[in-house]
Amino acid sequence: MRMRYGWTAVLLFTLCGGAFAASRTEDLRAKPPERWAPVKNYGLDLELGGLRQQGNVDQTNVHSGLKFRTVFQERHQFFVEWNSDYTSFGGARKVDKMLGSFLYAYSAAPHVNLFFHTTHGHNDAIKLDYRTKNGLPGVCLHGFFKPYLDTFMASTSLVTEHESYQNGENRTNTRAGNRLNFSGPISQYASFSGDFYYVPKLNRIGDYWLSWEGWVQFKLTPERVSFRVTVTDEYESRPVVTGVRRNDFGMMYSVVVHLWK
Repeated sequence: MRMRYGWTAVLLFTLCGGAFAASRTEDLRAKPPERWAPVKNYGLDLELGGLRQQGNVDQTNVHSGLKFRTVFQERHQFFVEWNSDYTSFGGARKVDKMLGSFLYAYSAAPHVNLFFHTTHGHNDAIKLDYRTKNGLPGVCLHGFFKPYLDTFMASTSLVTEHESYQNGENRTNTRAGNRLNFSGPISQYASFSGDFYYVPKLNRIGDYWLSWEGWVQFKLTPERVSFRVTVTDEYESRPVVTGVRRNDFGMMYSVVVHLWK
């Protein structure tokens, strides 16, 4: 039975994994520690999937990923995440992106974390050759508003950024990374989640990244299967490359299979 759930999860991941493949701000957002699955010592997830079709339709899709978390001396946590996606259709490249992140969090108090993160990304959809963002020690408040919310996190940090684009532009900026992330129950059969990220340039507030993601999830079975509706919107106030649109909106419907409690 577990094997059946496993193959179902792989299939659903392959079908749904490309829904946000053109995401423009994904490489800016290291996943908050509160949203990772809890582990006692360490956890490691590896992902590899793809699709190849040739004939009346010529299509290639490849996805790979890695997630690693370890807890060291209780107060110290390390997180590593890496994903890549490539899609071509009719011989034309549609998606070509890579992102990686490292996050260190130190538990300074029951509801306070200090953290450092670095992210690295490439995204052909917005003509980005390479971007790195390095968050200087930031402050995160979490764990409030229980039992109304399962998770709550509000954080801020100073971020240095370097970007290289396909038009030859190279830019170095200093930004503020501000984030609000939460999730909670609606009823015993439904739950919700939200993630807001606002990253303005310090010397030019009108130059900023803004993204938000929200979903509502409904249980189809008591433990194993849920139906989720996800909405995302990403906005870049001043795109570097001419022809790149400021806004990307996405909506996805998916079935979520929970393999373990």
